[in-house]
Amino acid sequence: MRQHTVSKFLLKRFADKGDVAVFDRRDGRRRRRPFGSGIFETTFDAHDPKRSEAMWGSVETRAGITIRRLESGLPLKSDDEQTLRDLMAVHWARSRAIMTARDAITEGIVEDSKRKTLEARPHLLVQAYLAEVGLIPTTRAQLEWINDLVHGRVVAAGEDQWHSERNVVNLGGARKMFARSAIQVGFTPPGSELVLGDAPVLVMKDGDPGVGPHHGVALGDASQIVMPITPRILLALGPTASVVTMTPDVVRWYNDRQWDGYQKWIVARPGGSQETRMGLEETLERMRRARTLSP
Repeated sequence: MRQHTVSKFLLKRFADKGDVAVFDRRDGRRRRRPFGSGIFETTFDAHDPKRSEAMWGSVETRAGITIRRLESGLPLKSDDEQTLRDLMAVHWARSRAIMTARDAITEGIVEDSKRKTLEARPHLLVQAYLAEVGLIPTTRAQLEWINDLVHGRVVAAGEDQWHSERNVVNLGGARKMFARSAIQVGFTPPGSELVLGDAPVLVMKDGDPGVGPHHGVALGDASQIVMPITPRILLALGPTASVVTMTPDVVRWYNDRQWDGYQKWIVARPGGSQETRMGLEETLERMRRARTLSP
């Protein structure tokens, strides 16, 4: 079962006649795609997807109603702030940024284990090699080969479950941390629109260019946490609740940070200024690839 890392109902808000403008990092091209297209899906939880979908869905159902209230200019109700905080928590815990970070963590743990096994418990590798090929290893290369093989099998057998269990931990931790802050709402001025990437929750700290866990920025170190939820609305966490109209420069700055953080794709409303930017990015990417291929 594949999952949307960004909620389908949020992608729909960036659509016009069912399509969104999307820039695909894999080939450096912009296209228009239905907001329900498979490009926006990935296998985020391969172990217990039904549990994860139920966990995320309970938040998404409530959030759709709250966002419609914001879009209509109606004041938020007493429980709306918690709903919006939870929506941000889901999109932090279920993003491609987390996928990239968790893969890096897994790789680091495995490499450390392989090093320690080779240095401190080579007799276990000798036994594993004998069981695998029927011979006693006589070289370090043979021990390294069986070390890689054994660790690869362990990871393949347990990685999906570990990632699935981390979904619960990550979401719970984010919800607890976000609950300490108030929701701030920023509206774009006429003529300015927001983009939405597959790592939509920007986690930033002063003096660091990173924008999320895939850049080494942890929630506990953040000085600013924001997320676009429509082309016109940006959510932020802060000490007090507020509603502001952003300047075009501020909107541009947050859009730049979405471009800094996206992993596979980024979307915008078709026909808007941000689709024009996608065209510029496509041209730049074509030039970069042409230089790479040049002799």
